[in-house]
Amino acid sequence: MNDTRMFIDCRCGGLRIWMLLVLSYFVLGVPAQSIADLARKAEERKDPLHAYTNVGDFHYGMAVAQKKLPNGEPGEYWGVVDEEGKVRIAFKYRSLSYEDNLNDEDNLYVCRTDRGYGFVSTSSGEILPTTYSDLTYVDGERWSVRRNGKMGIVKVGEANGSFRVETIVPCEYDQVQAGDGDEYYVVTNGSLHGLLDWDGKTVIACVYDDVDLNKYVGFCSVKRNGLKGLMSRTGEELVPCAFDDCGVIDEHFLWTRKGNTYGIYSSEGEKVQPCKFSSFFIYEGKKKVSLSDFAKLDRRKHPDLYAVVSGKVGTLDSENFTTKLPCAYDYLSDFATRMKITNGVRMEQRLAVCRLNGKYGIVNSEGKQIQPMAFDELRKDVSDPSSKELPDMGSARDLHVRIGDKWGVLTADGEQLAEVKFDSVGVFHDGLAVVKAAERYGYIDRSGAIVIPIQWMAAYDFSEGLAALRVDKKHFQFIDTAGTVVIKSKKYDSVGRFRNGICRVVKGGKVKWIDTKGKELKEDSNSAKEDEGSGANHFWE
Repeated sequence: MNDTRMFIDCRCGGLRIWMLLVLSYFVLGVPAQSIADLARKAEERKDPLHAYTNVGDFHYGMAVAQKKLPNGEPGEYWGVVDEEGKVRIAFKYRSLSYEDNLNDEDNLYVCRTDRGYGFVSTSSGEILPTTYSDLTYVDGERWSVRRNGKMGIVKVGEANGSFRVETIVPCEYDQVQAGDGDEYYVVTNGSLHGLLDWDGKTVIACVYDDVDLNKYVGFCSVKRNGLKGLMSRTGEELVPCAFDDCGVIDEHFLWTRKGNTYGIYSSEGEKVQPCKFSSFFIYEGKKKVSLSDFAKLDRRKHPDLYAVVSGKVGTLDSENFTTKLPCAYDYLSDFATRMKITNGVRMEQRLAVCRLNGKYGIVNSEGKQIQPMAFDELRKDVSDPSSKELPDMGSARDLHVRIGDKWGVLTADGEQLAEVKFDSVGVFHDGLAVVKAAERYGYIDRSGAIVIPIQWMAAYDFSEGLAALRVDKKHFQFIDTAGTVVIKSKKYDSVGRFRNGICRVVKGGKVKWIDTKGKELKEDSNSAKEDEGSGANHFWE
């Protein structure tokens, strides 16, 4: 009995010792570790996100995160949690990236699985399946997508308070590119191109070698079988693909080119001019201009566009490019405005000098021949016979015209002033002009009538109402515009014209001065030779 109790006591004593040893091990051996574990567990109970690693930035109360694996390492999948640690998007994606927010309950994310990319939202789940090989932001609510090697466009919008995805362009094209301020899509399949509107509707079928929206505002340049054309942004063919090049003059007119010739279409697709013009120019130094450059000019200052066909010149109306003068002239001057009074009514007309086959005439801006092309020569300045300047209507001066060896005069508005029958015709001074016929000189007035007989050996232009006539080789006399002799015949070597009431004469090799009565005033020390070529007068002899 006592032995048995002793054994029990011993066993109990051993258990107590063992328990004391164990207790002393925990109490005395690792007190710091126990405290840290307890603290960590307490913090985990306070932090609802302790089970996640790589928690991203919160957007409207939600963040992308990874779960921990049992060994504490980050998991392979991503999901979305809220600030309380509640899972809002399941942890099943290889990647997630925040894109947009609609309201407090709906965030949008680009997601990726082993199959591809898609969209997932916190309220609606996957709204675009993860079956796309590429998903790229374009603009606004639009994204480009690619599946099975083909490209399309989707739009991420809102419906009933949640995100939704709408297919704009199905994945049927090799390339889809936004153009013209994101109002259209240029689509490509192989080497062919087409055009869709912003809603994905076909505007231009995908059958062209090239479609260019950026070249011309408001139009679309297209190319097919190596030739170019123009289309509207609604798909209407304006210029067929039949030209080497084409372009825009302005919002109303288009140009075309075949080889080295040009034509014109309206912006409604109507052919205005066939492709036949080799060049265009305006009269600002006879500068050649392109049609596009011409459209930038003030057309009120340039009512005529000069056009050339096979070396012949004509004009087009600068407003509508219709033909005004056919391209049938070898030369056509700048048009000048002239006023004509008919039956007491002032009428404005625009006139130009024209030439064909070496013959000159005058034509108005509407194509009416004011003077037929019958003149061998037409001059504004007969005082310089050597001048090679081409004539024009640019000054309000009479025009001297020649047929064969006979001369006449036209007024500045193209009307006949003096019949073409004289050997020469001078410039009008004091209303009269010197004319020559059969080696004798006389004067005509502005009606063309001979008012001073053609009987003199030589004659001067009138000046201050007087003009000198050569009576014979040594004698001169002066007459007034009525033909009355004012200064009787006197012997002079040469005479001049009156200026300020006096006239220079040469007598016996000496320069002298006479007044309007013929009285000598003084001598001049200069010799007659020194006085030659002064240009003070014009002597017809």
